[in-house]
Amino acid sequence: MARFSAFLNPVLVLFSCDLCLVRANRPPSPVNVTVTQLKANSATVSWDVPEGDVVIGYAILQQRQDGQMQRFIREVNTTNRACVLWDLAEDADYIIQVQSIGLYGESQASKRVHFRTLKETDRLPSNSSNQGDITMEGLDKDRQLQTGEIIIIVAVLLMWAAVIALFCRQYDIIKDNDSNNNKEKTKPSSEHSTPERPSGGLLRSKDGTARVTCMAWSASSTRFAVCTADRVVLLYDEQGERRDKFSTKPADAKYGRKSYVVKGMAFSPDSTKIAIGQTDNIVYVYRIGEEWGDKKVICNKFIQTHVENHTSDQ
Repeated sequence: MARFSAFLNPVLVLFSCDLCLVRANRPPSPVNVTVTQLKANSATVSWDVPEGDVVIGYAILQQRQDGQMQRFIREVNTTNRACVLWDLAEDADYIIQVQSIGLYGESQASKRVHFRTLKETDRLPSNSSNQGDITMEGLDKDRQLQTGEIIIIVAVLLMWAAVIALFCRQYDIIKDNDSNNNKEKTKPSSEHSTPERPSGGLLRSKDGTARVTCMAWSASSTRFAVCTADRVVLLYDEQGERRDKFSTKPADAKYGRKSYVVKGMAFSPDSTKIAIGQTDNIVYVYRIGEEWGDKKVICNKFIQTHVENHTSDQ
């Protein structure tokens, strides 16, 4: 009996050493186990393997949380770090664990990962993870959709801002025309009186709304002229934006600017000149140039005289 014990002890020691060596050479457990691409009947599980360890395959334990079904997937001679789970039940809870397969055996199982399959009517995953489990992925699509909605909202707001800016610019044009009229309203009434001229006076109604005396389109339809009651000619382009302006002059400076009213305007065929008829019996021809901002010069004037027709008695 003593001889048998002496023979058995070295064998047990050798077996224990081999067992410890095998355990020491086992690969470590997979890390970063995640579940993505959730659908009603499938999902994709992926994981990472620490560098420096020889892994020749993997094993996945898949089971329903209610215990009705359990499946074991094993694959060797592969370097894949992901696997698609098929034939899953709709709207069901599952738990998975992943093991790495090395040259000397399998690793310890990874942490449990819980996920829930979608319903057929669901579009986005509604995942949940238990406390202590690895956080699951699958919300990137939701974040992308929210970003797209924000971009659409910002684009609509920018369009509205452009419309409001255009409206404000047109309003400023009208308000600029009214500024001179408001200044005159604050002056004493004596300053509003005009010299005693046959055709003098301001063309205004009692409520002060008649501020335009005449207007004219150019032959090319690229210029539009408006003369206000302040005897200022405003020039607009075909888009309705004011581009230039100039003041008219009386026939005689001693009567002042308020001694006449502009009654009519007409462009030349080439739109570089404009004729302005005034109630102080004169027609001025202004050269306004081909470009906006060119110097305005009186190039001709025509003094109008009253002509009486005399008929002789036969």
